[in-house]
Amino acid sequence: MGEVREKIEWAEKLSLGISVVVAILLGVGMGIWLKNLFGQWWWILVGSFWGIAAAYQNLKRAYLKVKKELEEEGEKYREYQFNRGNPTGEKGNYSLPKNSPRFDEEDDLSQFEK
Repeated sequence: MGEVREKIEWAEKLSLGISVVVAILLGVGMGIWLKNLFGQWWWILVGSFWGIAAAYQNLKRAYLKVKKELEEEGEKYREYQFNRGNPTGEKGNYSLPKNSPRFDEEDDLSQFEK
């Protein structure tokens, strides 16, 4: 099951790259078509701008999707706390309070502390 999910994520990333290239090429192609139709060279610049704007929109949409997924995943780890040092001067570590309802033996990181 994990292997299928990895392939789907890989395909989504590949499709994002392809969509950026296709959007820019369509914009340039549209600009060339308008240039040939109206005889004005600056239509190529307008078409290029449209293509770049469409590519930017695709990237922004993908960014917002990933950001939303990370925020939803972050809800699981909201209860983790950062313990900043102790009287002995050791650096702090991330841990889940043992009185937390979400504490599980798998979350016990004390076995790794020195």
